[in-house]
Amino acid sequence: MDELSDQKLKDYLDSVYIISHSFSTISAYRIAIVNQNKTGFRDYLQELHNIDELKFVEQIKQEKFDVYATLRDHVVFLDTKITNQSQLQQGLHRSKGI
Repeated sequence: MDELSDQKLKDYLDSVYIISHSFSTISAYRIAIVNQNKTGFRDYLQELHNIDELKFVEQIKQEKFDVYATLRDHVVFLDTKITNQSQLQQGLHRSKGI
């Protein structure tokens, strides 16, 4: 992704840390958004909608996306990418934060 997306992600994770003061929470949120297994929310947006999370937020504000349908589709995306049930549960829990 580009530098702006990465900076926005860092800013978001910094704000999460201010609230939680937990590095494990930061790690879980980061994994929910980007990870090496290509199962993060950023990967979902890129693969299914060909946009990044910044464009997604813009389009949500313009009501071009149904948030509930997007969450449902993200769960389906995770289910197709993650075969281990406990990893899927962890992915779903992490996704709640974003």
